[in-house]
Amino acid sequence: MEEAVFFSSNILSTIAYNAAKGSLTAPDDNVVSTLFSAAWVEASLNEILHDLTVKDEALLDPQLHNAKRVVAAANLFESRAASVELKLNVLCATAAQREIEWGSEPWQHLSLLLQVRNWLMHLRPERMKVRLGTEDEPSTLVSREVHKLVTGLKNAGAIPSIPEGRLVSVATAASLRGVGVWSYSVAYNTLAEVGAWHLPWKRSLLLAHEPIEIDPHV
Repeated sequence: MEEAVFFSSNILSTIAYNAAKGSLTAPDDNVVSTLFSAAWVEASLNEILHDLTVKDEALLDPQLHNAKRVVAAANLFESRAASVELKLNVLCATAAQREIEWGSEPWQHLSLLLQVRNWLMHLRPERMKVRLGTEDEPSTLVSREVHKLVTGLKNAGAIPSIPEGRLVSVATAASLRGVGVWSYSVAYNTLAEVGAWHLPWKRSLLLAHEPIEIDPHV
């Protein structure tokens, strides 16, 4: 044998799962879970696209013939510019013959997860409106407003509230208790939906992964 193909989604999901469990006591693990939960979703989609690209059409379920042709025509597997959202749109349209409702769940939460992941991966100085902290507040500078991603995490239930009396950047919010558990759950629920489009996918995507059951308040 001169060539082998390595599939990474299982490793990424294990890191995301372990980080989500650890995030309840280790704040930095919330960030780790966010990054690797998003990576798990992307790697899983790439593995589906790889299978559609390299497998002969005669060996595919007839349900996937159109998916294979569209993926090949759009060069989705090889393209570095194709977004996660585009890959999902194509797979849903061709395998399930319908469009994704991005305003519904889990898609809305997935969009937020990807935005937070991208922010963390490409961190730049964050400009915030602030005020001086008072003597009874933990920070000398306190946010007068926060980035929309921080508000998004609160609205999505990833964090119960935005900390008061502190300077709350996106990176700070991403390390708050609850974000890691939320990130893993979003990734799991997303892949469960993808698996429903073609049931053999569900077996390969989630057979080795259990939905996380962690109470973030304990």
